[in-house]
Amino acid sequence: MPRVRRLLHLALLFVSCGPCREKPPAPVERAGVPGRSGGASIHGTVRFRGTPPAPPRISRGSFAECAKAPALPATPLGVASGALAEAFVWVKRGLPEGDYPIPRDPLLIDQRGCEFIPRVLGVRAGQTVVFRNSDQTLHNVHAVGRGSNAFNFGMPVTGMEVKRALTEPQVTITVACDVHPWMRAFLGVVRHPFFAVTAADGRYELRGLPAGTYLVEAWTEVGRAEQTVTVGGQEDRAADFSFGP
Repeated sequence: MPRVRRLLHLALLFVSCGPCREKPPAPVERAGVPGRSGGASIHGTVRFRGTPPAPPRISRGSFAECAKAPALPATPLGVASGALAEAFVWVKRGLPEGDYPIPRDPLLIDQRGCEFIPRVLGVRAGQTVVFRNSDQTLHNVHAVGRGSNAFNFGMPVTGMEVKRALTEPQVTITVACDVHPWMRAFLGVVRHPFFAVTAADGRYELRGLPAGTYLVEAWTEVGRAEQTVTVGGQEDRAADFSFGP
């Protein structure tokens, strides 16, 4: 009987200590560690002073297949009441080292109305970009960049799509169509998700930043500008940019 009682006692200890053998929960990572976001943000407006430059574009009147497309803009810059649209704003320096998950969903650049749409696009390094030809005419996609960011292929069929993974960080890559010389697109390829393209009112916002001091750059077709911005854990700071003569 004493032996039976001892065995029963050991069995009860084994059952009661079952949870003790489980692995402890993984530590919670703090905001601001590599590959994680935080609660800080940077926002602002990009503006253009003075009269925008004349567009360095060729009239497409001689291209019958593009004649029915909307008229070319008066300027290559999207300027309305001084606000500058399609500026690419990104954190150039200051983020902690680490990897940020790359979105699985591809991005789309359409060739529609004999224009690249959108004209300015932010892309994660390693993310797939789909180029589509929605026009009933021949286009080609000629990207001038480094490494995998350099390619040139024809798109002769309406509805045709070609995928490319842009793996080399670069701000920016120029994409042209050699058939229609006025067509341009610009891709900002970065390692992290802290970038934005300004809206029609020139505004941008970089959200989810960890606390730190950052070098923020605004790229436009007429130049670049930088600002150093320091933000706390839950702080929202403003950083405006201005271009022009």
